[in-house]
Amino acid sequence: RVQSKRFYADGDARSFELFNLSTTHTFRPFRGFECDWGLGVENLLDFVDNRPFGVNYATLSPGRMFYTSLSIRFGK
Repeated sequence: RVQSKRFYADGDARSFELFNLSTTHTFRPFRGFECDWGLGVENLLDFVDNRPFGVNYATLSPGRMFYTSLSIRFGK
């Protein structure tokens, strides 16, 4: 996500770029059973807008975050 500077009457929010990276893989270990496993990083460049409370923030992202996911599906 790329966003330019936002203009407000009581103070501007700075421009920013957020990059995410993720991958998903599907496994079928048994017949009628399927697993999707995912791994990713949000805010890859670790952008944080840490100005004082009460100003217009560019984003509320706390910084770089890692995640994993697992989806299990059962068939007939």
